[in-house]
Amino acid sequence: MNTDLPARYFPACLCLLMAWAWSAVPTIGHPLGSDWGHYFTAAEFIWNPVEGLAYPDFRKPWFGWLIGGLGQGMGYLAAAQLVGKLSLVGMVLGAALLGAAMASRWVGIVAGGTIALMPLAMDGALWVNHYPALGAAVGLAFGAGAAALRWRWIGWVFVAGLAAGVAWALDFRGLIALPAAAGLVLLGSLRLGLKAMVLRLAVFGALFAGPYAQDLWLQQTFNVPQLEVAGQLAVQRKGTLGQI
Repeated sequence: MNTDLPARYFPACLCLLMAWAWSAVPTIGHPLGSDWGHYFTAAEFIWNPVEGLAYPDFRKPWFGWLIGGLGQGMGYLAAAQLVGKLSLVGMVLGAALLGAAMASRWVGIVAGGTIALMPLAMDGALWVNHYPALGAAVGLAFGAGAAALRWRWIGWVFVAGLAAGVAWALDFRGLIALPAAAGLVLLGSLRLGLKAMVLRLAVFGALFAGPYAQDLWLQQTFNVPQLEVAGQLAVQRKGTLGQI
């Protein structure tokens, strides 16, 4: 006897979860999150440059470009808060996909609901730095990659590749999404034959390359200074050890 949630009900339950997560995030009139000013400065540097404005070289430009573009009409704060709320929805979706693909649809619903009930996730949705978006991108890369492993629909490959690319463009630590999502897509493609496997991996690579190429273009076009990975790790180590 199949006790799993019927497939026709899963999308509706998932949409209700995501709508609930969206509505549960309050609206506040001030920024939250570590180093939020760096990202507003990055947005200003790209979209409204003024002489003497220094770029925070510890930060990649993609998130600044995103909130700067959205913020031209609504302001940087509102844009970053919108991205934070959307990121919470993305984390719920990613967790639900991962649970459904790896176990069952009931597990997927419980996994998505668990994210929505986590205080850290709810608080993080109010942050105006890049971490909510990074969490959503990595979660969607894992979830869509697992979905591509279990189900044949190539749309999951599109989502996994794009999410992994966005994760890398947001932060070099987001690179963890690439091998995980690519490996899941590869494993799911092995049973489909060589032609399908090559096609799915090519689609994944192309979607990953989009945000990655845009990140490089932003760095070169706007002369964005970037610390090497070793330098970024040194800064993080110093900041962490300084709190002990």
